[in-house]
Amino acid sequence: MRTIVFDSLHVENIGELHRELARTLGFPGHYGMNLDALYDCLSGEIALPLRIIWKNYHMTRSKLGKDAVNVLKVMEDFAKEEPDFRLEVK
Repeated sequence: MRTIVFDSLHVENIGELHRELARTLGFPGHYGMNLDALYDCLSGEIALPLRIIWKNYHMTRSKLGKDAVNVLKVMEDFAKEEPDFRLEVK
């Protein structure tokens, strides 16, 4: 299983969070930078199996609040539906 470390330490807003996710996970240029587009890319644009380690989530949550929580929820929901996708939060 391939592992990608996503470190959101320097993310300051929801736009940056989406841009960094897109860059780190190799989303296509048409990525819509919203929660629906995130789910669509997770379910159709990334090679599985995949394990994502999200570093500094708690710091990002303290900066972005509900926006960070919502992004995490989309990723967790996808992980529940797709056995070849794992998410770890650190």
